[in-house]
Amino acid sequence: MTYTFNCPNCGAENTYTGEDNTTHCSFCGSEVTVPAELVNEATTKKLSKRVITWIIVLAVIVFVVPTCIAFGGAILGFFAAIFGAIVSIVAPFLGH
Repeated sequence: MTYTFNCPNCGAENTYTGEDNTTHCSFCGSEVTVPAELVNEATTKKLSKRVITWIIVLAVIVFVVPTCIAFGGAILGFFAAIFGAIVSIVAPFLGH
């Protein structure tokens, strides 16, 4: 996200990408301190994105992974039961 503000030295419009607290004026070249409210807004948005990312990761770990493991276990149990039934039917014919 980019923000715009005016250079305090020459009044030219500058863009701020949220990276540092200072930037260079695109018109006069002077080093300009970015207004605190823009820095705070950019920092808040970055932190919000990180928090959302961690909430999604936590939800996947807590809910999705155990569900997949349980579903996989159910499928494995289903096939084990079918295999056991087949073996119990075929075993008497293979014995002596």
